[in-house]
Amino acid sequence: MSVSIDSYETTYNCSKTPAYNIKETQFGDGYIQTALDGINYQREEWSIEFEPLTTSAANTLENILLESVNGTSKVLSWTPMGEASAKKWTAHQVNKRPNSTTTWSITCSFRREFPLS
Repeated sequence: MSVSIDSYETTYNCSKTPAYNIKETQFGDGYIQTALDGINYQREEWSIEFEPLTTSAANTLENILLESVNGTSKVLSWTPMGEASAKKWTAHQVNKRPNSTTTWSITCSFRREFPLS
């Protein structure tokens, strides 16, 4: 089961960090051999900021993200900026801060997941 968070708008202060799972073997003569590791070898992580959020919306979004962090919710469904379809994610490093007496910001990082179902 995944929880969609596409209804929460992100700011343009978001950034994507691609990386690869690579196996590396180094031999005694200095020669290094590398190979991509697994069928989902390309990792993707986003740093995301949601704002402005009302107190109610900030509390709801924070709870959804924290459930993803601690594993009680399977994954999040989110469509990254500039992409056409949603992908599966888990949240990490969730931070909530007030912008004013009535609005909040939430920042976190999303790591792409490849669930079995």
